[in-house]
Amino acid sequence: LGLQLQVEGIRSVEDAVKAYVEPEVLEGDNMWRLDDGSMVAAVKGLFPKSLPPILVFDLKRFKYGASGREKVDSPQSIAPELDLGDILQRHRPAHVGNVLGEGAAPLPSGGCYDIQAILLHRGTAMGGHYSCALREW
Repeated sequence: LGLQLQVEGIRSVEDAVKAYVEPEVLEGDNMWRLDDGSMVAAVKGLFPKSLPPILVFDLKRFKYGASGREKVDSPQSIAPELDLGDILQRHRPAHVGNVLGEGAAPLPSGGCYDIQAILLHRGTAMGGHYSCALREW
């Protein structure tokens, strides 16, 4: 599974993951529209039932601005281990249930990932070189 993470203005990969899974409250002018046309407040977000054995993070290092394609150069820190199960536990609203209405959906088990490799880009938004840093065994 691959997740595309926004990193502009965010200092660590863990914080980017937290922002990715942070629920969005739909209320006011942004409420959810039902099939009958009525509007209701809702919570939208990522609430997985299971986690994959391998997870790839794509840090969104390029953006499009007024002057075209730009590179996002904000530094990122990354820990050698990421506990996604713990992050999901802390960022999941207590009232989130499953789509079948059978009560609260269980949290996925596991979710502890060891960072194995990092792909690096050196250059500008218009060109450059990629290199890979691998974890030593």
